[in-house]
Amino acid sequence: MRRSACVASLLAAAGLLLAAAVCAQSAFRAPESIRVGLSVMSQVVENTGRLIAAGRYDQLPAESNEFEAGMTALEQGLGDQPSPFKTRIDPLLARARVAASAMSEAVASRRDSMLPVAHDQLADAVRSIIALFPESLRPAAGAAPQAPRNIR
Repeated sequence: MRRSACVASLLAAAGLLLAAAVCAQSAFRAPESIRVGLSVMSQVVENTGRLIAAGRYDQLPAESNEFEAGMTALEQGLGDQPSPFKTRIDPLLARARVAASAMSEAVASRRDSMLPVAHDQLADAVRSIIALFPESLRPAAGAAPQAPRNIR
């Protein structure tokens, strides 16, 4: 008797978790656009890290453009309606934009020593953004973007 009550409780809890995930995903205007935006942003963080490590700074401006395209896709997926979620994510999006801009500025002014710092800030901001979303919308680790490059 106890075992069946325990199993029933576990099934109910699992059902609630699944329902919460479905509700969270359906609460977004365009979940696929969010998935693409997060994937592109994550891929840009990986690419820029490799480029900085290899000293290939000339390719960073193109990655900055790609990052902005990913941010645009994400924002389109979120929509423009005010919500508690938007209140939480907007400062993180701003932080990511500032870090991406700092990387571009460092390249333009040839301040190579600032690139790793700006990249770390960008990576941290993107990780924080991705953590706010349900697992079903997050990019897989090491996965390629789900949309063609330059999605604008």
